[in-house]
Amino acid sequence: MSAFTYSDLISRNYAYINEELQTKIKQTRLVFIGCGLSSGIVEDFARIGFTKFVLIDFDVVELSNMNRQHYYFNEVGLNKCEVLKGKVIEINPEAKVEAINRKISGAKDIDWLLCNADIVINTIDFGEDYFNLVSQAQKKGVLAICPLNLGFGGMITCFNKYSGTFYDLLGVEQPETRTDYYLRLFVRNRDKLKIAEYFYKNLIQLTNRIQQKGYQPQMCIGANIVSALIITTVVKYLNNDRISLAPEIIYKDFFSI
Repeated sequence: MSAFTYSDLISRNYAYINEELQTKIKQTRLVFIGCGLSSGIVEDFARIGFTKFVLIDFDVVELSNMNRQHYYFNEVGLNKCEVLKGKVIEINPEAKVEAINRKISGAKDIDWLLCNADIVINTIDFGEDYFNLVSQAQKKGVLAICPLNLGFGGMITCFNKYSGTFYDLLGVEQPETRTDYYLRLFVRNRDKLKIAEYFYKNLIQLTNRIQQKGYQPQMCIGANIVSALIITTVVKYLNNDRISLAPEIIYKDFFSI
């Protein structure tokens, strides 16, 4: 077996990422709150050369995760953040990965996490903490990215101290329900987003499903699109290029191609 070297890991990046940017990538500390949708995103960040990760999730791998999250049947029942830490280390044995097996709840937890973050990926379950995490990140000058898996499509919204707020995006600071969040997001921003027609035809069915089951339908296609959108955005951000900030939304869907 060959010895690991960071230079070998990132050797194919050279035409797209210069040495200065690669150094920034290596030094940037990423915090992932939730390791479900983030599972593939974390792996892709590791492959492109990021080395500092904080992974937070109290949940365990379930069989229903298999259709879109980067876990396997033999990992069912294991804690997600611990499993994901192992996957990062398999990609880069020198990576610094902190796995935190706990539920994040309340302002103190959020403040503690953001003190150690350069960039935070917000895939925490819908609720008050989801929105408070973003508002606190904005106050601290931390880039917070909120992704959504939309089946055959994916969407991200980016917040920092220069961006708009959830109020600018949704018309309220915190929607009362996940269904209200979806309806406000997609109906209020319909013209701006140019979302695929099939998605709007299924929007009522989608929101009804969320009300009945408490979770949204998702697929691996949307998860992979979200990963590409987030990583590209973060690389641009570190390169001091312009990125789309809230209330702008980045959305891609390949079903209608």
